[in-house]
Amino acid sequence: MVVVADTSALVSLAIASNERPIRLLFTEYDVQVPPAVVEELEEIAAHDDVHAEAATRVLGHLAEEHIRQPSEQPEYPLDEGETAAIALANEVNAEIFLCDEYGELSTVHALLSGSRLLTTPKMIEALVLRDVLSAEDARVALSEMVDERSWRNNSYVRQFLARFQD
Repeated sequence: MVVVADTSALVSLAIASNERPIRLLFTEYDVQVPPAVVEELEEIAAHDDVHAEAATRVLGHLAEEHIRQPSEQPEYPLDEGETAAIALANEVNAEIFLCDEYGELSTVHALLSGSRLLTTPKMIEALVLRDVLSAEDARVALSEMVDERSWRNNSYVRQFLARFQD
């Protein structure tokens, strides 16, 4: 199953200290990203914080077969990485588009041709449903994301976190 991912979601999945969610993404799915996403990850990795560590983890999982340039670069009201990732998802008919741009989800959804839009919490849930991630590991990973990604006030994310509480 092809998953095209945007920078934000990849960093979010790699925030988890046990690195399990990002590893599972790459082992359970055929992950593809455009070069613009790789460039954004490299920019983030150049800093000295938890997001830089996460971006570095993602870059460690990316191989040549994961990187694909879309044939067209449309002009969307989004950043270059998101625009290129949407173009790639539409071009390869990806089953899933993974994105955490909560303020832009309606725009992203409207621009996708056939891909199902998933956020990081929804991908975490999918990994639990596939029985490759335990509910406890999901809770821990999402808790770390809530803290590190400034999602404490995001009711959408809090709903997913509540699903994995005992």
